[in-house]
Amino acid sequence: MKKKNFILGLILCCFYTSGLAADYRSLYEKLKEVNAQWTLQTDIPNQVYTLPPISNEKQAIVTHLQWVSAILKARPVPLLNPQQRKNRLHCIEMLEAYAKVGIFPINTYLPFRNPIFIDKENTFCAVGFLVKETGFESVSRDISQNQNFAYVYEIKSDALLQWAETYGFSLSELAWIQPGYPPAHPTVGLNNGTGTTVYDLLPMPNAMAPLLAVGSFTDKSLLWTSGAVGYDWLQMANITGGNVYATTILNPETPIIGGDFTEISGFPVSNIAMLAPTGSGFLPMGSLNGTVLDLIVYKNEVYAAGTFGLAKWDGASTWTPVFTPSSGTVHTLHVWENDLYIGGDFYENNYHNIIRYDGTLHPLGNGLTNPVYAISDFKNILFAGGKFNPDGQGDYLWKFENAQWTSVSELLTGNAIYSLKNIHDSVMFIGGDFNYFPLMGNWGVNLAVIQESAGYFYMNGSEALNGSVRCIQYIDGELYLGGAFTSNGVTTNLNGIGKFDYTTLGIDPISQTGKLFPNPATQLLHFSSQNELGNNFKVVISNLIGEKIYEQTELKEYEVQIPITTLTPGIYLFTAIGGNKVFTEKFVKQ
Repeated sequence: MKKKNFILGLILCCFYTSGLAADYRSLYEKLKEVNAQWTLQTDIPNQVYTLPPISNEKQAIVTHLQWVSAILKARPVPLLNPQQRKNRLHCIEMLEAYAKVGIFPINTYLPFRNPIFIDKENTFCAVGFLVKETGFESVSRDISQNQNFAYVYEIKSDALLQWAETYGFSLSELAWIQPGYPPAHPTVGLNNGTGTTVYDLLPMPNAMAPLLAVGSFTDKSLLWTSGAVGYDWLQMANITGGNVYATTILNPETPIIGGDFTEISGFPVSNIAMLAPTGSGFLPMGSLNGTVLDLIVYKNEVYAAGTFGLAKWDGASTWTPVFTPSSGTVHTLHVWENDLYIGGDFYENNYHNIIRYDGTLHPLGNGLTNPVYAISDFKNILFAGGKFNPDGQGDYLWKFENAQWTSVSELLTGNAIYSLKNIHDSVMFIGGDFNYFPLMGNWGVNLAVIQESAGYFYMNGSEALNGSVRCIQYIDGELYLGGAFTSNGVTTNLNGIGKFDYTTLGIDPISQTGKLFPNPATQLLHFSSQNELGNNFKVVISNLIGEKIYEQTELKEYEVQIPITTLTPGIYLFTAIGGNKVFTEKFVKQ
């Protein structure tokens, strides 16, 4: 009993809950996801089955390693000699220190949870770390070079077996130590962020200031500017009286901002302002009687949306009403194929929350029943996102085809979709206040991605942020996110803004040489590795939330056939792994 109480105290001293969504019954359920070897252990303390789960992925790995260390330390090892016992205890103490530091490999390689022996940042996994720290770094390097994504039981290494015997561990214990790392878009901060909510982001033409952020933070508008010591935030103007919710750019010299503010640098304004042509400061831009929520340039003219409806700037001093609902608000604007699309919370005549404008207003089908907060085109189809039903579910993402709206059914729960961003027509990112597939823990909290394959549209979780995503921008291969978040469970200084390197699948293209066919498929998938994966590789089929459905290991042939008759129709991920090379592709099972 004393041993169990000691172990419980050790774990509770650093246990915490991040506040992000999860759907596990106990800590044990989460630990089984981190490492399935938990199901094979016979000396697990009862507390593991009764403690609440951890939703934060990093802390789940920390907790896994701490429990494993504590249990291994208490486990009797009568068959070991004194030197093996000494070596074993030393390694367990190093493992405890490794867990406390909390720096683990990041899985930017595979679209499902998997071990990573050494990642691209030279971070060692727990087993690789122990081997390295005891003087056998070359063994860890060799495993990484040839079997970087292998589970311990799959690793072919006489040197590792010899190390395990010398340091008093069984192969099954090493397999239990080794965590699986979830797929990740590691969002990084921009110099401690802006402080509070970012509502809009504007790419700037000046290379010295690539990004303008506006929001409810103290300075209201900040430039991300390159300086002598790297990028930093520069205040554009002293804005008072309210917040800035929207921005656009009329020409390279004239950014425009809108919101509910009344003064800029001592000059009175009415919710809207533009940068002076000299760049010396902002000037009033007429007067809008209400809060500005979005701005856009359409056919070389500036349009503003907000609580007043939709208005157009005459280029001199006046805003002309274009659409003034008797009640309700225009929240979002989008230009596509020479038309302006208008979304919001309005319901009158034939205009139900979304309409089209080409100089004249037009209804879009029967409109939508829920308020619209975001509009984008993707794969030559118009999409709209908006408010969830009061129960946190229902219709919230729609596409417009054949003159009618249909709901894009995805497993989301939450409050609203606030942003849609099409990236080169390859993926469309979705930001908002929602959870995507909460059984996967954090991945898919407030940020997700829509992709298309063979006419099917499907969603993947992309990141886990502890506050809503309000805006998304793409600049030179990097995705910038703005919103009310402060952390993704790993990076804790985001404070309203973050960025990550963009890839279409969220994985590093280590090796995309290979061919998967046919796609769609009905009975058999054929894969050719083209000799790139070696002669001892494996294939994995997983669903879109990263759960493995099929796995075949130790394949020797370069041409592989995989039966898929038992799969239900839908979209899946095919992954082939050999050494440190990966081939990944989505396919449709008909």
